[in-house]
Amino acid sequence: MNNGMTVCPVCKGSIYKGTAVFTVKIGNGILVLEDVPAEVCSLCGEKWFSDEVVERIEIIAADARKRQIKFGLVTFNAA
Repeated sequence: MNNGMTVCPVCKGSIYKGTAVFTVKIGNGILVLEDVPAEVCSLCGEKWFSDEVVERIEIIAADARKRQIKFGLVTFNAA
């Protein structure tokens, strides 16, 4: 996810594997993805997502656009 980073480049905090909330603007709507796998800084909360996770987010967002969702809340692993 972070190419072996163990120290946050923003604040020098420790990086751990966790989850995050990710929001996507879709036209006039918004899609909220919860439990998205991420690497997270223990101090500042900065988040990093792997290329695979970003690709999956893009697929989920494209589907939401096709369905013209105005507001959606999706659990990442269930999508």
